[in-house]
Amino acid sequence: MLAEARQNFILKRLDQEGSVSIAELSRALGASRETIRRDLKQLAAKELLRQTHGGAVVMAPNEPDIADRLVVNSREKQSIGQRAAELVRDGASLIIDSGSTTWPLVEALEDRRSLTIYTNSLRVAQRLWRHNNNRVYILGGEIQPYEDMTGGWDATRMMERYHAELAFISVNGVSSGDASDASAGNILGAVPGGLILSDYHRDIAELHGRMILSAETPILLSDHSKIGRMQPFPVEHVGQLKYLVTDREPDHDLADALQRQKTAVLVA
Repeated sequence: MLAEARQNFILKRLDQEGSVSIAELSRALGASRETIRRDLKQLAAKELLRQTHGGAVVMAPNEPDIADRLVVNSREKQSIGQRAAELVRDGASLIIDSGSTTWPLVEALEDRRSLTIYTNSLRVAQRLWRHNNNRVYILGGEIQPYEDMTGGWDATRMMERYHAELAFISVNGVSSGDASDASAGNILGAVPGGLILSDYHRDIAELHGRMILSAETPILLSDHSKIGRMQPFPVEHVGQLKYLVTDREPDHDLADALQRQKTAVLVA
């Protein structure tokens, strides 16, 4: 197949799916991974897509506002939050990020007592502060517009000072790596052939990696719409995840990736 035909196929697939992986395109087009990488590089140079680790995403630089994301797949997110809350005992210490999938978890913690919470979410802090003898630590940094959260260098550095029993994070992209792709080793703490987590923004990806590293039991919350997608910036230390809480049984590729890094699945 000529390069032009391959690249048109890639752009059409991106328009349909929002993201593509090199492994997927290689199988679909019958081309080598090196050829696909060259195609992606050429399309990125024309600003027709944004390259990511292991693939590409559409040219959409900004994540939708938190208010918009909270109403997307809300029923599934409620189930995920309730299932995740079963892991939390009274008196536990928790890291909770600012994602729309972690908010239903916070609502499900209404009856827990004496929690210690570290969060970058103003919404989470307000909900759990001065309630049932909880202690809340909010990470510093710049407040992000329309996100009700802090972020940036300050938040990540502050997170380094804390350690918790459980960390609950949600990301914008969850995909399975390719065990034969040596570039997976470029992500600190990733397992070859394991999960690849990714975010829209570099500073949020860095903060999520730090949250994973700061907990005895890091837990990923993800509804099905995030699975199979990639965003521009990979999250580090993914190999340490202990659980994925989701609303559907993982497909074969995702199940294999989870098994490679010994991450258990809890289906809500």
